[in-house]
Order: sequence, then C-alpha cells, then structure tokens
Amino acid sequence: MEKPARVDYIDWLRVITTLSVFIFHSARFFDSFSDWHVKNSLYWIGGDIIVAFMSRWIMPMFMVLAGASTYYSLKSRSAGQYARERVLRLLVPFLFGVLVIIMPQAYYELAYRNKLPCTNLWDCYVLFVLNLPQRFADFSFYHLWFLIVLFIFSLICLPLFLDLFKKGKGLLGMLADQINSPWALMLLLILPLALVDIFIFPGTFYGSRDAGGWSYVDHFLFFIAGYVIFAIPNMNEVLRKMGWYVTAGVLLAGAAFIPLIGHLVDWKNSYGTAGYAAAQTVSAALTWCLMLCIINLGRRFLNFKNGFLSYASEAVLPFYILHQTVLIVIGYYVVQLDWHPALKYLVIAVVSFTLIMALYDLLIKRIKVLRFLFGMRTGNK
Repeated sequence: MEKPARVDYIDWLRVITTLSVFIFHSARFFDSFSDWHVKNSLYWIGGDIIVAFMSRWIMPMFMVLAGASTYYSLKSRSAGQYARERVLRLLVPFLFGVLVIIMPQAYYELAYRNKLPCTNLWDCYVLFVLNLPQRFADFSFYHLWFLIVLFIFSLICLPLFLDLFKKGKGLLGMLADQINSPWALMLLLILPLALVDIFIFPGTFYGSRDAGGWSYVDHFLFFIAGYVIFAIPNMNEVLRKMGWYVTAGVLLAGAAFIPLIGHLVDWKNSYGTAGYAAAQTVSAALTWCLMLCIINLGRRFLNFKNGFLSYASEAVLPFYILHQTVLIVIGYYVVQLDWHPALKYLVIAVVSFTLIMALYDLLIKRIKVLRFLFGMRTGNK
C-alpha cells in the first residue's frame, strides 16, 4: 500500500478544534446552562454565548475528523497496524490519564463543593484509585471519555471500514459512490442524527448528553459520517457545490433553533412532543451545516503546510489530555477572586494555556517515556 498524500486542512481543522475546546472549557466556569466541576459565583453572558455556540459543533467535529483520519490511515495500513496505532495513540494515554491526569480534577471539584473525604493530596489519590472500578462502571472519566470512546469506535468499525477497500467495494464504498450531490449528502447526514435524537430518550445511557453535550450514538454517527464524507470519490466537488447551501443553512437553522431551545433544555417534559421533534431536527441541521461550512472553509483556505502546523499537529493530543485538568486547577483559585468574570476568564485562559504549553514543550515533547504515555510517536515516523 502506498502512503496517501497528507490532507493538510484536516490537520489545521484538528488544531483549530482543539484550541476551540480549550476556549469552550475556559467558559464553563461562567455559563448558566448547567453545573460544572468548578463554577464562578456569578454567571457571565459571554460564557453563555461561547458555550452555546461551540457546543453545537466542537465534539461532533472531533469525531468527524477522527473518521476522516481513519479513512486516510487505512489506505496505507493493514488492520493490525491500524489497531496497534489506536492502542498506542488512544488506549495508552487514556489509561495514563485516568491514573494520573484527571485526579486533580476530582480533588478540586470536591474541594469546591466542600466534600473532600481526606486531609491531604496523597490520601485523596489513594481514595481516587480505589474508586476507579466505579468510575469505569459509570463511564466517568472527565474529558478523557473521548479517548476511550474513540478507541472503541475505531475497533468495532474496523471490519466495516476495511470492507470499503475490498474488490468491488463494500457497503460504505457503494454508499460513498452514490453521493454525487449536496442534497444527497445533507440528507444522509441530517436525517439519521435527527431520528436518533428524536427517539432515543436522553435519560438512558445511550441517549445521555453527558459526552460533550451529545449522546454516544450521536458520536458514533459523526465518526462514521466523517469516514464516508472523505471516501466520496468526488468529495471536493460535492463540498464545493454545497458552500452556499450550508452557509444559508447555518443562518436559517440558527434562527429557527433559538425559539426551540427550551424543548431541549426541558427534555424531561418535552420528550415525545412535536416541539421536541422539531427542535432535534433543526439541531441536527444546524450542527451539520456548521461543520460542513467549517470543513469547506478549511478545504478552500487551509490546504497548506508550514512549520507551525507541524509543531501544533504533534502537540494536539498532549494539549487535549492536559487542558481540562490545568484549567480546573487554575480556575479553582481564580474564581474566588473579586474580579469581573470577563477578566477572570481571560486570566484563566492565558495562564492555563501558558502552563500547558510549557509542560508540553519543556517536558512531554523532550522525554521519551512521556511522549509514549501521551500518545506521541517515540521513533521515526
């Protein structure tokens, strides 16, 4: 198998999405939508705006880009090579993160709620480790849920994805071949997502929105969709044609979504109603129009490589693993200050970003064992 040419704009979008999730989580201290691990005493409208906008596309975009990367990866790797890479890039950093990285989040969350069951950090860590079996049973891993979910998706979808490369093409290959217009692609993407969100009750494990504001079934659909989109033979042409459609879709669906938000917020009473079905349909359309608009912009303007992209692409995974823990540690102290929420937000973001990049550039990037634990390559590419 020949190694396919690198699609640079996918790397750019991955970097941008990672920075966006950092901006999003920096705002979670201040939004009024739901409880978080640590919260500021006063809400801030800026936090609501950031969270409301970014929650519509950030985690779905991660899954779509992961599906796209899987497509290109399998063009040059065997099933065994791909599975091994997933273990090293996802499972190893997930297990390391569960044992080491997320413990400070648990500690400072309990401290914020005045529920610390111990008198010092070491005793808290022992209790944290003893409680890990329950965390695995509850599927509760803070932001690292993304790594283990993506690892599971990658393995269970592998037979389906490999079927694409068989002689005569398999199910996904035939499906990709039939998508030759923007309308066919939009229908394929929006309809399944809308139906899943309409009929799967949010109060169940599969319908719960605890995974980045979306259900696990939603994420599964986003992952497969990312693979299918980039497997379309004339993908660039289809995306080019849909540019104006998705731009108009963002405006129309966005306008229609605002009066329907209440049905999604009050899902316990709204589930099963026509308003709830309409809200989920518009939500699916808005999310896919946003993502396709972003992908289109990336395809047009970001299909190039430079030194910054090379550096940032390698830093993406360690940055993601570290970001929420550092934010919560810094944010715990900053939210207690008597400052305006906007200033607190800026300080949390700037100080946390600086610390994350210092940890990455001075330690993780340079120490081989840390590179391995954070899912980075340790030898020649």
